[in-house]
Amino acid sequence: MTGEERPIVQSGAINRSPSVYRDYVVWEGTQPASEDAVWLLDLKTGEIRKITEVPGGMSRPQVSDQRVFWTVKAACDVRPITKEGTGAFAHDLDTGIMLQLSGYVEPRVEIDSGIAVIAEGCFIPQRVFAVFLDG
Repeated sequence: MTGEERPIVQSGAINRSPSVYRDYVVWEGTQPASEDAVWLLDLKTGEIRKITEVPGGMSRPQVSDQRVFWTVKAACDVRPITKEGTGAFAHDLDTGIMLQLSGYVEPRVEIDSGIAVIAEGCFIPQRVFAVFLDG
């Protein structure tokens, strides 16, 4: 650690919800001429890459080991509820493969020690399950 401060993103666009894990930073934001997206910065190389474009409703991307997680939400208090495109998602940084982990309407994902816990905030009783991430 050098104690040096430096901007991570200098796009002048809206960037929010950063998450840091080891040498990676992920955030949701809009870069010039782009939709809302999940972005990844490799602190070792300085490379910034787009993980996925998400047309609204995205929240709180997180990074752990070699995966990036994010959710796409729809309002569940509006009828009819539309589930199209909603859920919890994971992107494997090694293979580039994206997986949909749930089709929940208002998902929340928490990750720790190789486990992703996914909860649905829309329905009572609340649905919660764990995904065990192989190393």
